[in-house]
Parts: sequence; structure tokens; C-alpha cells
Amino acid sequence: MFSTIVYHMALEQVPYSDIQNIVSVILPYIQMPDKVILFTVDRKEQLKRHQNKHDDVFQNQLIQNDEFQVRVTNNYRTVLNVFDINWEEINTTNLSLDETKEIVHAKLKILF
Repeated sequence: MFSTIVYHMALEQVPYSDIQNIVSVILPYIQMPDKVILFTVDRKEQLKRHQNKHDDVFQNQLIQNDEFQVRVTNNYRTVLNVFDINWEEINTTNLSLDETKEIVHAKLKILF
């Protein structure tokens, strides 16, 4: 749900206030998570990680668009705050996959 809202805002370049009424209609029917973790990465590392992916043309265009990526990240922060969700941001730029997993497990206090 969050990604649908966030990406719509980024694609259409609209603030949350422009879609707030639409979203408020569906919110009573959505069970909110106990916690959300927003993973971020610096732009250079994001592009490096994306090099070996084989996304469709549209997805590739979005990944290559610096302004779009900034809007997506900022929109996530906005929406999570508006929804008053318990959330935390983890910057994965200098983390390995295993390090990221360890941090997530510690944050969620879940043992896998």
C-alpha cells in the first residue's frame, strides 16, 4: 500500500494533500503494520547495485532518474509520518546483506 501511494505521488509529482481524501476512504479497511523499516541507499550505490538487474524499460528509466528517486524517498518519509506509523530508516549504503539482516532482526527483535 505504501509503495502504491508513494510511487503515484512521485510519478504524478503531487503532494500527499492532493490524494489524502482518496487514501482516507480506504484506510479503515487496511490493517497497518506494527513497524515499517525504510531501507535507503546513497544514489551512487543504488545505481551500482542496479547494474546487474534486468528490469523493463520503464523501471530502468525510473531508476536512472535522480529527481524521481529523491521524490520516492521523501514521499515514503512523508506518508509514514502522516500515517503515524512506527517506522525506522536504515541506510544500507555501506552494509552487506548479512549486516542488514542482523540490524533488521535486532530492530524487530525477531530471531530467525
